Amino acid sequence: MMSPTLSLPGKSLQFKKIGDHSPATLLLIGIGSLLLALGMFWVVNNMARSIYADHRLGSQPHHILENAHVEGECRTRLLILSSCEGTIRDGGKTWKKEFMFFDFSFSDLTVEAIASDADPDLVTLDIAAEKTLNRSLFAALIAAVAAFACFAGLSGLRLAARHHALLAAINRSDAQPWRLVETEVEMPDANSMKIPASADSNSAKVHATFNKTDAWIVSRTEKTARVMAVAPPAGGTPIPLDMAFECFKGLTDDEKNKLRQFVNQHLNANTATNTGTHADTFGTTL
Repeated sequence: MMSPTLSLPGKSLQFKKIGDHSPATLLLIGIGSLLLALGMFWVVNNMARSIYADHRLGSQPHHILENAHVEGECRTRLLILSSCEGTIRDGGKTWKKEFMFFDFSFSDLTVEAIASDADPDLVTLDIAAEKTLNRSLFAALIAAVAAFACFAGLSGLRLAARHHALLAAINRSDAQPWRLVETEVEMPDANSMKIPASADSNSAKVHATFNKTDAWIVSRTEKTARVMAVAPPAGGTPIPLDMAFECFKGLTDDEKNKLRQFVNQHLNANTATNTGTHADTFGTTL
């Protein structure tokens, strides 16, 4: 059967996105994730420097600063995380300390200022030196989150480039008029799909999400689905449609309704054709 064309009289249809996000949005998400990762790595670097300095002081001969004035507080966050800020003043000098650690004691903390015997300018709080391993675990957790944000950012940039390439190909003037087709995609869950980038079964697949709008699903199995899509007349990657036609640029509600009616008529005609074929076959068998 010849595939019908999807078009509107006097108007050129253009894709702006596949699923929920446009390439520009994916690009911003990717850049934002990388900036977040960069900021978190900077924090981890400062934490590591502070932890190393306190570990070195605590593992070497040191003494308590009996006349030091210590002020500050530790606050419990997320039930098991203590965030401490302190200021140490002694001999006209001031040191500030900020650190975080996992705290399962749920008791008040008593702290004292300590200084290195070899270098009196190396000063910290005794609890900061005692909790260096604990603080290292927290820093490692932050580093892991930063690494994940970096991976997500790079994935977002790659996905933005692939979405841009697909939309640039389908929006070319020589790719129209589009053929209305059914295409099979992987659907690992109800709101995401993997679109084959070409007819090559070994090619990488492009991920798209449909949380804000519904993909036009004709039928589905546990891991795959047949969805309504459009493709260039000479062949190419089919681009899935959403049922609200939010994927297109600058359409009025009336134009979206006309497209929706056209797709539904096509589906109903296919259903009637398939039903008639099955009925004829059943009658012949008898």
